[in-house]
Amino acid sequence: MEKPSRRRRWEQTTVSGETVKLPRDVIMTYLDTEHDLLFIRFREPRGVEVGEPLPLKTPVTLFTEEDTGEVTALEVIGISKLLIEF
Repeated sequence: MEKPSRRRRWEQTTVSGETVKLPRDVIMTYLDTEHDLLFIRFREPRGVEVGEPLPLKTPVTLFTEEDTGEVTALEVIGISKLLIEF
């Protein structure tokens, strides 16, 4: 079986056994090198936003709208470690 490219892995990830597609449009990014943190906002939530950790060694949280399940943001704590992991 062919290993997916790095780009492909970021576009699709698995959460709770389900494949989640990440949006291509980004409205805001924030990189804090002092705290090794990356935050990506895909769109503003219309309602309540909830975060769910991804099953990776590096702490990554996927934020979605509670009602629709649409992905709104992604937060990576320890971005330098995640780059090594991939």
